[in-house]
Amino acid sequence: MTDIRHTVIPLTTSVAASRMLLRRTFHPYGKEGPSFSVTLREGREGATYLLSQRNPGQKLPVPLFEGKCVLSPDLDETAAQVLDTLTFTPGDAEGIDFTEYTPQQLDFAIQHARILRQCVGERLAWNEAKRNPRMDLDLQYKRRPIGDLRHRFQVGVIDVAARTRKDAQKSFADAIRNHLSALPSFAKNAKGSFYALFPKGSEWVIQPVDPSKQDWLGEAYSFAARSPEEAETELARVANQTESIRPKSSGKLKSTGPTIGVRA
Repeated sequence: MTDIRHTVIPLTTSVAASRMLLRRTFHPYGKEGPSFSVTLREGREGATYLLSQRNPGQKLPVPLFEGKCVLSPDLDETAAQVLDTLTFTPGDAEGIDFTEYTPQQLDFAIQHARILRQCVGERLAWNEAKRNPRMDLDLQYKRRPIGDLRHRFQVGVIDVAARTRKDAQKSFADAIRNHLSALPSFAKNAKGSFYALFPKGSEWVIQPVDPSKQDWLGEAYSFAARSPEEAETELARVANQTESIRPKSSGKLKSTGPTIGVRA
């Protein structure tokens, strides 16, 4: 996340006209104490956050911090990043100039930041659990108590998340099945050039391989395919083209920059 500004900015018409994406309210002191809300909005000038405080007996919350933020696919993760930046207490963090805080912000940092940080961690952070079904796998399952993507499975380059654990397990099983069904495949053309095909995340990668050269991994290309069979078809097309040993772009091939580093 970038561009966190420790300033109180009055609500303006541009903010009011923006679209609210997420609001999370926290009660670290229970229902009788002050509550804190973080709101994410998106408008013509990009995404913004607002952290506000409502004390008992107040009808309207008081804005504490407002600024720009970078959205992630998981909005709860964005909110957690915003609050992670704003809930430091003087003496706990270096690089934050608390002399630039307003009296209201400094009062929040001294009295409430630490307990709010603990409350946010308990509610928005992933709960991690490691399992090792095989010695060569390090599988992580994470559960988040709220949010649209509540369950996540991770191993290697495979990372899937879903609202229910059943959907996440199915997506994870399908991803592993596709991954293992073509890891890796090779093709050789008439000129003796080799090409390796392997999945990487949700995409597939084709990489030229030439053991006769000192730097024997060529420039890799990634592309989307709906199945391992479709990826194999693309591998055959690339390997058998005669114009150049470099894969010819067909609109769905794109350069991935640095070589991936597959060894035959």
